[in-house]
Amino acid sequence: MGIIKTRQVEFSQGSAEWLQWRETGQGGSDVPIIMGQGRKFKKSRFCLWLEKTGQRKPLDISNLPHVRRGVRLEPVVREILARHFGTNITPILVEDASNPHRKVSLDGIMVQYVNGDAVDIPVEIKCPGAKGFADVVTNTTMSEDYIYYNLQVQYQIALTNAPFAYLAFYNECGDKPRLKLFKVLRDQDLIDSILTEVDEFQSLVDNLLAPKLDPELDVIKIDTELSAQWKADSLRLYELRQEEAELKAKLDAIKSELVEINGRFDTATYGHKKFQAGNVVVTRSQRITTDYKSLIANEVPNLDEATIAKYRKSGTSSVSVKIVDKKQAESDADQDLLSILYGNNLVTLSPSQVN
Repeated sequence: MGIIKTRQVEFSQGSAEWLQWRETGQGGSDVPIIMGQGRKFKKSRFCLWLEKTGQRKPLDISNLPHVRRGVRLEPVVREILARHFGTNITPILVEDASNPHRKVSLDGIMVQYVNGDAVDIPVEIKCPGAKGFADVVTNTTMSEDYIYYNLQVQYQIALTNAPFAYLAFYNECGDKPRLKLFKVLRDQDLIDSILTEVDEFQSLVDNLLAPKLDPELDVIKIDTELSAQWKADSLRLYELRQEEAELKAKLDAIKSELVEINGRFDTATYGHKKFQAGNVVVTRSQRITTDYKSLIANEVPNLDEATIAKYRKSGTSSVSVKIVDKKQAESDADQDLLSILYGNNLVTLSPSQVN
């Protein structure tokens, strides 16, 4: 394996200096996104590029439940692992001395002896929710979280010149906290691919060249004159949505009154399976349902997603169309009808930038 000359950076994780240091390169948490796996957190390469080039501020995720959980539990898990391995585990910052845009904030690093030599081994800690942890326990290296975070860990292995790393998943839900620990072996082919992609992405950042858009994650907004048909349809769509909302309100009122009337008939005929008076017939029946989801979970506990997928029918596609601005819809209908639907003026926005 190629040895990467690295250096330790003396910043306190979470400090303003640390945040600035992270913004000037590609850290471990950026790697899965750079490698095209951003669907887990709905973040594309283009979205990350906007942040790295200073065109958009990163979203403040500090108050998200999984982030707060991780911040709270990380030192707890680090201490558990330190006792397990019988050694100190220390969080540090490392960057490539020759390519400082390659950098990692390690949850911890510890010394282990490999073939008689003392080696620095990185430790990555994740604290998923109950569902994510169950997936890790059941599907291990084929679980969504392992596949995603393996990219981050391989990057850490590369920048510490380690033969392996530890990836720990911890969950405190239920009666007893649980820990699932993986020894992640160095995958040099994957590391070479990661470093290449990281370097190419940094080049895009340095040269202000936007990466290719992800059609599933990036939202496209057309900033140009619209066709006559588009304008007319947008106004009509708004009118129909308004009418639909009014009819729904009326229907809700009708349903509410029907519930009241049916309740009075129910009370008046209580005890009879079928009752007729005048032109009204009241019929009682009982419908029994089965909670198949709980049945499978309790009675077939080892049934995995791969087996279920064999019996899953193909889904159907749908398209949602809505009006986002009433005034714009009305304005479009009044403007010159001679226009081009799609032009060269493209503005690309990430999902988080669109209301």
